[in-house]
Amino acid sequence: HLCAISSGRATTSLDNIFANLHRQIAEVYGAAAPTLKDNDAVTGLLATAPPGDKQLILWLDGLDEADELVPCFLPQKLGDRVCVIVSARAENKGTPAYVDEWQYGLRAVPQCPHRYPLTKLSKDGVQELLTGLCRAEGLTPSDGLAERIYNASEQGYPLFARLMADDALKAIKKGEDLDLGDAPESLAGYVARQFKRLKALAGWQEYQPLFAFLTITREAVRIDELPALIGMRLLPEAMPDQIARWFTLVADHKPDCPPMLSIAHPKLAELFGRALGYQRAEAAQTLCERMVDTALTKWPLYAWRHLPQ
Repeated sequence: HLCAISSGRATTSLDNIFANLHRQIAEVYGAAAPTLKDNDAVTGLLATAPPGDKQLILWLDGLDEADELVPCFLPQKLGDRVCVIVSARAENKGTPAYVDEWQYGLRAVPQCPHRYPLTKLSKDGVQELLTGLCRAEGLTPSDGLAERIYNASEQGYPLFARLMADDALKAIKKGEDLDLGDAPESLAGYVARQFKRLKALAGWQEYQPLFAFLTITREAVRIDELPALIGMRLLPEAMPDQIARWFTLVADHKPDCPPMLSIAHPKLAELFGRALGYQRAEAAQTLCERMVDTALTKWPLYAWRHLPQ
């Protein structure tokens, strides 16, 4: 991630951003990495083919989270086997300044940037998704089911549509109708119904503090710091599927990069937080109390930034 607040000190200043990128990219090049200023080193490395048959795909996300506009630092020509992706939120007909800087910066070089809008699924796309999942199990979805999922997934958000399609598949196997909640064809109704099912799980009380905490966090949380933040030790592989499906787990499988956990989408965090009610407020209060009761020198600085504004 271009900017991060979970690696100790926030990396939202340009100096820290370039240092962060330099460190990560240099891992690919090993001893061949130059000893230059971080911004010059990053540009130089991107102009150089990685050693051996290695490939480098640099994905820059979170440009809008930097303290100031991040200048386009790509070289005139990328090295062989080097690809750069810049992703950001933008409307179909508009380009934010933090992305426009990169488009202008690249227009004069041989590699013209290509813009790929990530659009929602159409009704036909949801139908194709549902039909494909059912066909793989030798099943047939009922008429109108795909349209219900399309509407409830806020007109085709892929993540929401897939979650609902998975639920539809389970319902079809049981000979039941897909239950989208008391407010059918709305994401809020769907999440409210799913929350009731979570509360009925035998192990819900064990995971409820984690769920509540993740609805207030500002970004993904390092699993190894959950004991200090909420007093819970988590084994991701031991999480029930009914709970794990709502989370995104990022694991680099490196000793210095512990796995990180977040609710799969900010909209889901918002709606689950609303369903949790006072328990969400208690999560923020508990975090504050744990921080006050502990010597501040023992706390990672980013802990404060997990609190809702």
